[in-house]
Formats: sequence, structure tokens, C-alpha cells
Amino acid sequence: MNDQTMIRAVEIWTQKEKRWHCDAQVGTDDVGGVERQAYDNDLFAEQMLDPQPRLYTDSDSIHNECIARTSIAEPHNIGALLCLPCIEHNTIQALVLFFLAPEAVTQGAVEIWSGTHGSHELHVCQGYYPQAQQFGTLSSSIGLPYGSGLPGRAWSIAAPQVVPDIGTAQRFLRSSSADNESLGLGIAIPIISTHTLLGVCTLLSPRQYPSTRVVEIWRPHHSKQGKMDCADAFYQDGILLSKAPAHIAPGNGLAGRAWSERTPVCCNDLSTACHKRTTDFAESPLTYGLALPIIVGEDIRSVICLYW
Repeated sequence: MNDQTMIRAVEIWTQKEKRWHCDAQVGTDDVGGVERQAYDNDLFAEQMLDPQPRLYTDSDSIHNECIARTSIAEPHNIGALLCLPCIEHNTIQALVLFFLAPEAVTQGAVEIWSGTHGSHELHVCQGYYPQAQQFGTLSSSIGLPYGSGLPGRAWSIAAPQVVPDIGTAQRFLRSSSADNESLGLGIAIPIISTHTLLGVCTLLSPRQYPSTRVVEIWRPHHSKQGKMDCADAFYQDGILLSKAPAHIAPGNGLAGRAWSERTPVCCNDLSTACHKRTTDFAESPLTYGLALPIIVGEDIRSVICLYW
């Protein structure tokens, strides 16, 4: 995470004794390191009543009400907040909060696609398009059928998707507009409750400054029970990270921990978090990591890892 990337910090919140607690944080210490007490405010109450991926921008009236640390947002260049719930058995296990840079100092797009209830298409219900307004205008005018485009594909297979360069990808239906805005890395994360899609979050970032420097998507091995494979990945140019291990077991590395614990996990020192890749991470510019499990019914369908 640096001054050019859209994602400035990430926090993981869980509920204990009817209070919310910040269990872990990565990124700018000044953002997540303010008091880690629980907040019974509108953001958490809203999620408890109606779990959904949500995007809060500084133009929303709810922004000042739901973020207890609004006073530090402007000094630390936080312009928006993305909230993704992790749900199992129709119960929120954790909330993952992404603090996003303001429009003046970043470029890209963060979108929430929904509309599956009685609909056969996904539509943008919320969007944040710093310095990519034309792309946002196009996005708001289209619908994506099941299996179509980056969000539709994440919907159809109930698993995250990554496209290294959406501006040149044929399967990305808005590639021409993305290319005009110099957008590159595209990530889609489905938010699922049991077997119901609540929405798909897309993170789209400029080629020069991707929102995350490495993405790995892990899925259960088709024949080796108790193992996961790296099914897809993105490595930013210049990241000399060896290929992911052929297989991982529960508890190994960030992906293995998210798999075994069935909840999001993060790390502020990758060189100590992934024992099979300690040397790789120690010799790379990567410091932070986040792993999000995608749970469908009783099964971990996949784990997406983001590294900065």
C-alpha cells in the first residue's frame, strides 16, 4: 500500500458479546490503529439487519454517521469505505473494511453489482469511480447476464475472478472504455449467504498502480482431499515472487488459515506468515496480506489472497 494505490488500509471486525471489535488491521497504522473498541453505529447495525456488500463515499449522508473515525479520514486521505461481509449459515462471521483513497489522488473503480433477486442480470447498485467517470457512466447503463463479464462470471461459478488487464481482455465487456481510462487489473469477489448471491464487488485499478500487487485464488483440489491449489493469480511486473506451492493444507499460510478458520485473516509481516514461502516474501517488496474465504453452503469454495 502506498500513496498511489486506491486501497489504503484494511480492517477485520468480528462481533463478541453483542459488541464489534477490530481484530486485525493492515496498512496505514494511523487509520486502523486508532481505538480498537467496538462501535455500535449505523454501519454495523445496518449489516446485522441486512448483510450486503456496501460502499460508503464521502458524498453519502450516512458516511459521517457510520464511521466513528470520520475525524481522521481527511488528514489520512481516506475518501471512501468498502464493507464486505463474510457469511456462514446466514450469520455474519466478520466484516472486512477497505479504506479507499479520495478521488483527487487515485484512479480506478470499485463497484457493487446486484440484482439477482427475481432478475437474470446484474446491475451496478453502487460505484466509486475516481478519475474514471466515463467508465462509471457506461457501467451504470448496462446489465450483465449470468456468466457474462467479470461480475457475471464470479456469479456463475461462485468464486473470485482476476483479470490481469481488463483493457485488453476479450471477456471483459467494457474493455474499450477500460483501455481509454488506462485501467488494468480487475478483481471480482462474490458475496454469498448459503447459496444466495448478495452481490459482487469489483476492484478495478490503473495499470501503473494496481490496487494490490499480487492476487492468488485458491480452490480445493479436485482429487486430493484436504488440499488446495492456486487456480489463478496475478503478479505485478517486478515482483520476483516464486510461483505458489503446488498444494497447501489447512492452516498453512494465509490461504490455509482462512480455509481452516473459515474467516478472513490478515498479516502485517508476510515473511513470518507463510512458512513455505518465507524467503520469497522476505526478498520481495511485499509486506501486507489479506485472505478472504468464499463459503457456499457448508463448503469453502475458494480463498482469495491479496498482497501489498
